[in-house]
Amino acid sequence: MIVSLLLFCFLFLQSVQSSDVQFQYNTPPESILTTDGGNRINGVQDRRGKDIILGGLFTVHNDAEGSAGAKCGDKVWGQGIETLEAMFYSLDSINSDPDLLPNITLGYDIRDTCQSENIALDESVSLVFTNTDAESGTCRPSEASGNDSTQIPVAATIGPLESFVTIPVASFFRLFQMPQVSYASTSTVLSNRNQYGYFFRTLPPDDLQAKAIIDIILHYNWDHVSTIYTNNLFGEPLNNEFENLAKANDICIDISEPITDNFKTPEYKKLAQKLFFNTTASVVVLFAAVDHASKLFTQVRDIKKSNTEIRNIVWIASKPSAEAATKFSSNVVAGMWGIFPPVKRSKEFHQYFSELRPLSNKRNP
Repeated sequence: MIVSLLLFCFLFLQSVQSSDVQFQYNTPPESILTTDGGNRINGVQDRRGKDIILGGLFTVHNDAEGSAGAKCGDKVWGQGIETLEAMFYSLDSINSDPDLLPNITLGYDIRDTCQSENIALDESVSLVFTNTDAESGTCRPSEASGNDSTQIPVAATIGPLESFVTIPVASFFRLFQMPQVSYASTSTVLSNRNQYGYFFRTLPPDDLQAKAIIDIILHYNWDHVSTIYTNNLFGEPLNNEFENLAKANDICIDISEPITDNFKTPEYKKLAQKLFFNTTASVVVLFAAVDHASKLFTQVRDIKKSNTEIRNIVWIASKPSAEAATKFSSNVVAGMWGIFPPVKRSKEFHQYFSELRPLSNKRNP
């Protein structure tokens, strides 16, 4: 019921005119501070007096380097802010329409995953167990109540973004039958309905992405390629799917190399050199996270600067890798194929987002 309601509301938003919406960005939310003794805001909520509470898991800050996913970095990610504001915009749009959900007001409880599966799991636990028994130190699920002073439970959660973060979160939410709708997680692993029966998404899974890449390679009669992938729950399954399809279509894999979170500049340099000097493949399929792809492209740029006669590489990149390529010149990424799901631009949201200012947007500290 909740999932059907959410998907219907998102489709409804395509026809919403921003002039009809009563935006609430001037209303300060209740900030949720980190529990590790610091003053970092790791979430915001507006739950009092609301009829249905939607959770949100967004990557606002990046994972701190060298923390192994245990700490949140200080760097704010622009796209994370945009997706967070998209949820605010959606909630305002739905709450402003008297005919869509009559006599029902949506509230929110939104947390920062910091691009970390550990932090995302901590925040997911907090979303499920919203009341704490201070005396015993144990948590219990919140119970719904008509009293404005009592928090009602989160009914469903939007997010997270990255598949490697979403997969453990989806396993946890399954235990509590928490519906979850991701706007960006494409891992084929999440298609297992027996294991992730409460997970839903609004874009196609990676197996279709791998098939699209195979179609491109077959169209141009490329008979051998190399693959680079992030060694996590996003990159590894996608790379395995691609290699299985490549084998079935007689496409040879020259080299297949993983990138791990422990990679430093020397490892990226060695990997870039391997692509140019230890393989004959001029086509490289890239299934890497944004920061991993960016660091690899940096080394490719440096190699091409010092070796002007070196051959060009045709990159076929998944969505995160293609996004990283936008920061680099055509000398590095000329002829790149980027595989993106179809999207529809919302002029109304673009107008809303472009008019936000730090001083006036009190809802997003």
